[in-house]
Amino acid sequence: MHGDFNGNLYTRPRDGDCDYYVAMAQNTAAQVAYPFGMRILTPLIVKVIKKNSYGLLSWDFTWYLVTFASLFATAVVFYNLLRKVFRLDVCLANLMVLFMLGNWIYCFFQFAVPFFPDPLNNLLWMMALYWLHRQRYGLFLLTLTVGFLNKEVILFLLPLYPLFVFLDATERGQRLAGVARVLARALAWAVVVALAYVGFRRGWSHFLHAETYQMFTGWNKSPLETMVYCLSKHKDVLDLFQVFHFLWLPFLAMLWVLYRERGWRDKFFLGATYIVLPLLVGRLFATDANRVCVMMLPWVYGLAGMYFQRIRLHENPALLLTLAFIYLALNYGWVENKEWQIGLNVIAMLILAVQHHVVRPPPAPNPGKPDDPLTGQFSKA
Repeated sequence: MHGDFNGNLYTRPRDGDCDYYVAMAQNTAAQVAYPFGMRILTPLIVKVIKKNSYGLLSWDFTWYLVTFASLFATAVVFYNLLRKVFRLDVCLANLMVLFMLGNWIYCFFQFAVPFFPDPLNNLLWMMALYWLHRQRYGLFLLTLTVGFLNKEVILFLLPLYPLFVFLDATERGQRLAGVARVLARALAWAVVVALAYVGFRRGWSHFLHAETYQMFTGWNKSPLETMVYCLSKHKDVLDLFQVFHFLWLPFLAMLWVLYRERGWRDKFFLGATYIVLPLLVGRLFATDANRVCVMMLPWVYGLAGMYFQRIRLHENPALLLTLAFIYLALNYGWVENKEWQIGLNVIAMLILAVQHHVVRPPPAPNPGKPDDPLTGQFSKA
């Protein structure tokens, strides 16, 4: 499936869900099936740009423009997330951004079919994680509030806010009363954001005269019918593995390292393990399992980058280039035979295993020390 710039692609978007977003771009109050009618932000942005271009931009070009701008901004935010939160070396941070841009579902598919709210959702998701880990909780909640206007799935991140606030309070050694007070405040703000979404959904449904809109439904089906329909569009294990290919291995390895050396209270460990549950629930109401799974990308690539740094992969450019070539070959269909794809994934995993065996990362000392070995910053003492 490839995009084109003939200006008429929006009239035949070639994906059933895209019809809804195309219709909403031309008429924000278009009567479309739930939950698509609630995702107004991307179509609204496209509409505003198109209407104010004085006829210079076609509908197709406007959709491509919004998609490109969203992906470019996502790459910039992701780079800062990798450098300032995951503490990656410049070389590895750039490599993981390249991997993000090379991911077929995250990037290439969005240009093949540019009529989705996913690129903007990915940008807001990345921004929310950045603010969350930088403890800018007000901006985190604001990002979620804007984000649910684009795609309600961003609210899956909301429970992490009171959890991180609780961890911050306990790490500062606050007394029980102080911890309870800040936790209660965080829970109250989380409830406010959740109620804001419920209010928006009810108000917009009333405006559209769409009284049949119900949460956890789609395609004008009941919740149970929606789940049966979505699960019937199953994907096999290989399809889900291909979302991130061999990067699943360093991600899982780093998760184990974090749990073993920092415990369950580590924010990276908690965030990465928590998000699996809501995404599995979200899978019950989505037909494209890979588009749901790919929202784990910030954690998978961030922790994979931490593992690469731990085994000092950035000190071996030849191995980095080999992994980059294998990754791009797998994502862009240079190797179409499934057996060959499996073989390339095995080769990449063997490279990582050999590098781990050669380096043999030392056990971590006290994780409270400023120079944390989990990110490759070993003490000079």
